[in-house]
Amino acid sequence: MISMEELSQTAQILEKAPFIHVFGIGLSNSIAFDFAHKMQRLGLLCGYYQETQMQMISASNMKPGMVGMVISHSGNSQQMVRMTRAMKDHGVSIITITGNRLGDIALLSDVVLLAPLSEPLKRQGASSSRISQLVLIDMLFSLIIKSNPEEYGQIIKKTYEAYE
Repeated sequence: MISMEELSQTAQILEKAPFIHVFGIGLSNSIAFDFAHKMQRLGLLCGYYQETQMQMISASNMKPGMVGMVISHSGNSQQMVRMTRAMKDHGVSIITITGNRLGDIALLSDVVLLAPLSEPLKRQGASSSRISQLVLIDMLFSLIIKSNPEEYGQIIKKTYEAYE
């Protein structure tokens, strides 16, 4: 289900982006935070807001060339669909991690990374979908590092030393 070629292309898009903003609400919000944290550790400019209204404001103010990373298990949350449409209207490149390739968000996205769907969309706890999303994020993180291990190794060392 996961194309390494597609993941590599996505890692290149992220690495070249002047700014990435990550979006996720509900249970996907903590996954969005993890993604933002990893991108910041690599020195990539990445924004994240926990609060939904701030996410909408950010989506409405993004500019062409920027990347919006949307994380939505269902792919149909109306708030997330509105944010994705706002970014699409502004010419933002949209990457989505979802369990629903045919969801409204995926249909608006430039790149769709499918997190294997092994539980119903209306679920309790969301354990396996969260693990799938985290694995995809870790794979992107690793692919970015692999593209230039010396440079990213130095950046990771510097960010580690900042809070040591």
